[in-house]
Amino acid sequence: MKYKVFYQKTKIGVLEINEKNQYKYTPDVKGTQKVKESIEIFYEMLVASDWRDPIPFFQNRISDATRFSQEKDIKNQTDPFRMIRED
Repeated sequence: MKYKVFYQKTKIGVLEINEKNQYKYTPDVKGTQKVKESIEIFYEMLVASDWRDPIPFFQNRISDATRFSQEKDIKNQTDPFRMIRED
């Protein structure tokens, strides 16, 4: 499974989830530079990772969205992050 991750309308990265439920995040350098000051408290969104245990920020959003069958387009009214699943 793969998600494009956005901050407002700026693409900031790609989250991949494999069949072992491991996460791999790849930041979009151009996008993160545009919004770096706004997202720097979320350090994991600024650095690439190899396959690893689920990243809590993303895991919680996916879990919450799944409960409401909204896992293809994950957004929250309380913050500017959005995740769009690629099929």
